Amino acid sequence: MRSASVAAVGFGLGLMGCGGATLPESGSLAPSAPAEQAKCKVAASQESPLVTEWPASEKARFEALTAKQVVAVEYSGCEMKIVDSCQVAGSYGFKQTTLATDTVEIANSDELFAKLPLGAASLEGQLARSGRLAVKTTVAGQLQLLESPALDLTKQPSCARVTHIVRAISVGSFRLLAGGAVSAGGGASVGPVGGGAASRREESTVREAGDPARCPESTDSAPHPQCASPIQVFLTPVREPAGQATAASTAEPVERADAVNITFPEREGELWALYDEGGKVLCEVPCTRWVPRASGYKLRRQSDAKEVEIPDRLGNVPGSNARAKYYPERGAPLWGAITFYGLGLPAAIGGTTTLIIGLAKDDEDKSFYFGASALYLSIAAGTAAWYWLFTDWAHFEAEPIKSARSRSRGPELFLGPASVSGTF
Repeated sequence: MRSASVAAVGFGLGLMGCGGATLPESGSLAPSAPAEQAKCKVAASQESPLVTEWPASEKARFEALTAKQVVAVEYSGCEMKIVDSCQVAGSYGFKQTTLATDTVEIANSDELFAKLPLGAASLEGQLARSGRLAVKTTVAGQLQLLESPALDLTKQPSCARVTHIVRAISVGSFRLLAGGAVSAGGGASVGPVGGGAASRREESTVREAGDPARCPESTDSAPHPQCASPIQVFLTPVREPAGQATAASTAEPVERADAVNITFPEREGELWALYDEGGKVLCEVPCTRWVPRASGYKLRRQSDAKEVEIPDRLGNVPGSNARAKYYPERGAPLWGAITFYGLGLPAAIGGTTTLIIGLAKDDEDKSFYFGASALYLSIAAGTAAWYWLFTDWAHFEAEPIKSARSRSRGPELFLGPASVSGTF
């Protein structure tokens, strides 16, 4: 009887140590569908999700497609699906980066959906059992899109489901670990089985890909085969995912109130992107975006980070359409520099020297030296103007696009709070 009483007391204290006097209601162990949907909406706003939890078959399809075309995906909520039917010409090139190792710690369901949205549903049970997940990654470089797609995917029937294209993929190796240090709360302890004691669960490997020890063997042209698993993808939106279009459409009229709808054409042989004031990529050229007054937007050339800032005041009618004209520099930069340094500077030195000599000469000789000095200095000024104005002069303008209706109407004048604009 004594042993039975002790066992009963121990069992009761064990329940107290686990922190609950009542059992959860039926069905409360799994998160509700609305809660999961809310978490997935937050996750879907991220445009650089980790893909370590993609199934092996999906990763194989993904790697095969990156070798021959631009990868188009449907990204909504906690799912990202490759759209094979959308065939987009293009290619990716490998760029080796400084070897980087990182660990993503996950302690609860909210962190799971925020940090690993694509694998959250399948890992919830594992997280509940182990109390902790961690993803250790080693990245050796990126596969980067070499050119923007020439097609407008929104007009292609085979691409109707596409929401994003993959512009870059970080590759390397990873390990998904479960368990580790866990702190169990409570207030009672019975011998070695204390509810308030800190325990440590053994850390185990759930899955892994590649070998981080081989990543330093990657070269400028390709990652090591054991360090080439997709780790993270960077996406460029094509259209809003289903369920988010309503919010976007309600915000658009507010944006149009003082904004101009500008089409940014592609410059031949160059890759440009439009950035906001905070440095976030808005779109890759060619694209069309509403640009508000004093937006702080800028265009940046990817090859050398040359920037062209969009002026705070464009002079276009708010709500109208326009086509961008932008120049990172004008003229021939190389010949401008050669002319300035090879001809302009010597002419400036010669003109100054001739002027000094002329000042020291008699009156009858002054006119010759002054004339020669003026000629030299004029040449110097001309080359300086060419070099300064036309060699390193970023320029942007938004040329209005007139519709057939606007062309048929007469001149119009619009008075704004701090500007005057119109069509004539």
